[in-house]
Amino acid sequence: MTSSHRGTRRLLVASLESEWVEIEAEALHYVVHVLRLDSGDILELFDGRGATGRGEVVDISSERARLRVI
Repeated sequence: MTSSHRGTRRLLVASLESEWVEIEAEALHYVVHVLRLDSGDILELFDGRGATGRGEVVDISSERARLRVI
């Protein structure tokens, strides 16, 4: 689902075709508790099919996080 290497923050997402990505459940736990990201932080996004991009954490709640693909 996700991957993290020292200094690299990466997150597997369903698609990078939209300007916005919403994450929930396990991915949310990973972003908040493992990577310890907060609003304004940047991470690498990938879709598992070869597409990659960068995302900015825009909003985090206890149920979901919203990322803007940049």
